[in-house]
Amino acid sequence: PREMETALSFPRTKRLRVVGEVADLPVAGAWQPSSGRWYFILSKRFLKAAEAKVGDIVEMRFSVDDQNAVD
Repeated sequence: PREMETALSFPRTKRLRVVGEVADLPVAGAWQPSSGRWYFILSKRFLKAAEAKVGDIVEMRFSVDDQNAVD
């Protein structure tokens, strides 16, 4: 939603690193832009563990992570 986009630092970064949960499973990754929208990409393995598929609506809770962290 636009209100989420303006509340976070989306316009100032190429990606926004976050940590949290999707469908009650821990996740770490980044919101990434594509064609004017922002996406959080999940693997097929993760979707299977979450018992979800592309197009399903799932709950995501996250907080902004250190943008300069390197694994």
